[in-house]
Amino acid sequence: MKKRSARKFKGRHGKQEKRRKISWRSLLFITAIPAFICIVYCISDSILRSPLFQIKKVTVDIPVLDLSSFCGRSIFTVSLSEIADRSRNDLWISGITVHRAFPDTLYVSVIQRAPFAYLVLPNRRSLVTRDGLIVPEERCSDKPALEIYGLTPADLPALILPAVSVFDRSRSFISLKSVAFSPDFLTLTLNTGETIFLPRESLEEKLSVLCRLLAEFQQKGLRYKYLDLRFDDPVFLPASEAKL
Repeated sequence: MKKRSARKFKGRHGKQEKRRKISWRSLLFITAIPAFICIVYCISDSILRSPLFQIKKVTVDIPVLDLSSFCGRSIFTVSLSEIADRSRNDLWISGITVHRAFPDTLYVSVIQRAPFAYLVLPNRRSLVTRDGLIVPEERCSDKPALEIYGLTPADLPALILPAVSVFDRSRSFISLKSVAFSPDFLTLTLNTGETIFLPRESLEEKLSVLCRLLAEFQQKGLRYKYLDLRFDDPVFLPASEAKL
């Protein structure tokens, strides 16, 4: 009986010791977590406040965007969206990328819109981008030759897409001078004097036909005065007949 009692006592004592060890470990673990968080916070805060990581230089590839006010701030706290907000009023800017050169330099690259054409109105003409935005002409060094008629600023940007499509699809065959919008068709005037008519309905299909015809004309050396694709069968007037 005494041996059994001793065994039971030892068993209970061992379990109590294990519980004490587990509770001490849990307490140490629970205590260590806030201490670790506090240490990480202090280290992070000291890095963010460190003069070593304060911005000393901001390089922008276009001079009109002034970001010098970011100098003196931590390089870690400046965000892309914050820089992008500074450029929202500049219609020439379509996007921005930022590169951090540690410890103290920001490199900002600006994606600029390209001028596409002049929107010609009765009393003025405005410079338009490919996505249909009217932009100030002062900063345009490469003036576009293309002119667009028959649209108003209220029609942009949705209705400029046909002109962009015509220009892109046919540029390897013809040099466009102007695109005139009518309710049912487009009138293309070439720099060489020819005229092409395209229906606004099923435009992409007719553009494919136009490019095929222009390739054939180019291969055979044929010249035309006008080419009309508003009907089921293309109609064209050869340049020789036009002279007659």
